Amino acid sequence: MSTEELFRRALPLLISTPSSDDRVEIVNVSVTLEVVTAPLHKKTLVVLLTQDEDPFFLYRLKLGEADFQHLKNEQNLLVDFGTFPAKFVGLLDLCVKAHEDGGGSSMAAAAAAVAADFAMTAGSSASGGGGSHGAGTGAAAASTGPPFVVNFVLRDDGHCRLNIVETNPFKHLTHLSLRVLPGDDEAIKAYLASCLRALTASNADLSAELEHTRKALLQRSESAEAQLQLREQELGQLRKATSEQIAGLRAAQAEELAAVRERAVREASEAQQMFERTRRQVQAEHDAEVRRLELRVSELEEEGKFTRAQALKVEAERNGVQAELREAESQLRVATHRGHEAERERDGLAEQLGELEKTLTQHKVRAASLGQMVEGKEDAVSKVSQMLEAASSQKAALERSCELYRTQNGKLEEALRGTASEISKGNEIIAKLQSELRSYKAKVKLKNVVVVQQETALAERNAELERLHRDLDSARRTVTQREEQIGSMQQQLQEAIVRVEESQQLVKTNENVIAWLNRQVAEQPPPPPDVRYFPH
Repeated sequence: MSTEELFRRALPLLISTPSSDDRVEIVNVSVTLEVVTAPLHKKTLVVLLTQDEDPFFLYRLKLGEADFQHLKNEQNLLVDFGTFPAKFVGLLDLCVKAHEDGGGSSMAAAAAAVAADFAMTAGSSASGGGGSHGAGTGAAAASTGPPFVVNFVLRDDGHCRLNIVETNPFKHLTHLSLRVLPGDDEAIKAYLASCLRALTASNADLSAELEHTRKALLQRSESAEAQLQLREQELGQLRKATSEQIAGLRAAQAEELAAVRERAVREASEAQQMFERTRRQVQAEHDAEVRRLELRVSELEEEGKFTRAQALKVEAERNGVQAELREAESQLRVATHRGHEAERERDGLAEQLGELEKTLTQHKVRAASLGQMVEGKEDAVSKVSQMLEAASSQKAALERSCELYRTQNGKLEEALRGTASEISKGNEIIAKLQSELRSYKAKVKLKNVVVVQQETALAERNAELERLHRDLDSARRTVTQREEQIGSMQQQLQEAIVRVEESQQLVKTNENVIAWLNRQVAEQPPPPPDVRYFPH
């Protein structure tokens, strides 16, 4: 027969008894699987409940394959006997984890809730009422207690149950309920004998370990006594070496103090000389820089004045050119107006000349008709003659008028030719004025470019002047910083002097401490011979 241990651990069990209140106790739960191969192959699951405080607390369960089939049908289990031990151990692990996560107070609350639930269930099976209060208490406890609890129920009739209960806000769900039997005399004797054998073996191990420890302590004690004697010898040598070292340290300290004082005085004098040299050099550089900047500022101011005068001169010339340009433009407008008036007058004279020619043609036609009338009517000769004479006189007058008109026409043509020549002269003057205007515009543009360049140069000079002013301010700030550095160097010199004085005071203090330590070492009594040293 072979035995395989599946689970062994101390678990908090909720123990319920009819005669007393429910309580939580720590119980050792052991789950083993016994395998028998001869004469038949058979597996048996063994569950053992024991307590370290009570040797007679012994409950066990032996579950074979046939018993498991009955249990499976009774509790509607969905696993077979091969996987049941692993599932059972998994439920026990969940109970352990719930106890570790929830703590002892939650375990007590869950115990009370489970007890109330079982009491309510028992009461409701006897009578139909009174279950609402118990259910409410159980739900309240389930919200605070661990989700898995192991409940061990002890009854007066000897039937005991090991229940694994899961608590949730709705109810207490029993996953598994196993019937365990209390151990009889033979089982208890066998259990006590095994416990005695384990204690005897443990006692033998502890006795051997104690003897080994005692021998080790004796060896350590002897070694400690030898080390104590060695340490006393070393202490005497150290006292002697310490006194010699203190004397050497005093001499070296006196020499070092003298060297420190001499070095401090020398550094102070060198720092004072360096400070004076630096101050004179900085002052000379500052004066030279100030003179150079003032000279540069005066030169830039002269250049600025000359540039402003040139700019004013160019501005005056530009204003004169613009005035001449405006005058030429006004003359061009007047000449253009006169040319338009001469053209309109020439057009009017041409119209008058056409009208006179039309009138002369009409008179000629009328004279021809009158001559025909004279040839046709001889009886009106006298009258016609008179009319002819009148017509002749009228014709002469018309001829004179025509001649006058021709003369006027010639004058008008001459005036027109003169006007055309004046217009051509005006056009030439206009073209000349336009060319002069273009040249003036080019000159003005050139002068504007020159003025812009001079203004740019003036702005650059002003910027240079401002930069020089900034350089002057920067030089002044540099001088101020150098003065501050000089002041800080003087302060450092004073601090160095103070540190030298403090080091002298510290040397005196160290000498006093060394003297006190020497007195303490000389006055300290030697240790008694019975003192023993035990290292930790």
